[in-house]
Order: sequence, then C-alpha cells, then structure tokens
Amino acid sequence: MLSSRPTHEFEYIVPVKDISGVYMRERASGLYRLSAYVLAVMTTEILPALLMSSMFAIIVYWMVDLMPAGANFIAHWLVLILTASTFQSFGLLISVIMPTLALKITMGRGFLLFWLLTCKYI
Repeated sequence: MLSSRPTHEFEYIVPVKDISGVYMRERASGLYRLSAYVLAVMTTEILPALLMSSMFAIIVYWMVDLMPAGANFIAHWLVLILTASTFQSFGLLISVIMPTLALKITMGRGFLLFWLLTCKYI
C-alpha cells in the first residue's frame, strides 16, 4: 500500500497536484501565461537544487578521495547538477501526465528504478 506522505525522492511529484487548482483559477482570470508560470516555478526551485547538489558534491568528492584537481571536481559537480535537474524535470513531467497521486508515485518509482539499474550501462 502506498503512503500518502511523499518521500524525498518524489518531492516534485506532489506539488503539481496541490497547486493545479490555484493555477487554473488564476489562468482563467488572465493573470499570466503558462510560460511565465513555468519560468517562475523553475526559477524558485533551482536554488535549493543547486545548494543541495553542491553540498553533496563537496562532501562526497573529498570523502571518497577522488583525484584532487579543480577540473575534476568541477566536472563531478556539473554532472551532479545536470543529473538533479534532469530528474526534477522528469518528476514534473510525470506529475503532469498521471491523473492520480498513486499512479504518479508508482510511475516515479518505476522510472527511478529503471534509471538506477541501467545508468551503469549507458
């Protein structure tokens, strides 16, 4: 049975359900276009994603004792930032496509499992 509480890996699936009513009401009154809304949402969510990925990169890179070169660390950091942004985008896509929260979480788990199992071979 699925829990109604979101877990940390699915934090971008639930907010779309919570704000869809507000968005539809404000869009119907002509307050803003879809592109302005998406840009505003992505702008406000990029800073926490950057901060969390940066903290993770700094801690893990030096704890694992990878090659202590600046270019290698920057490459490691960029890969983490791009990976986090990609999965955030896929979470938002799944939340828009799936009609119910249970389907959203199930599809999110399936997507995550698929990528975790196959990312080594791609």
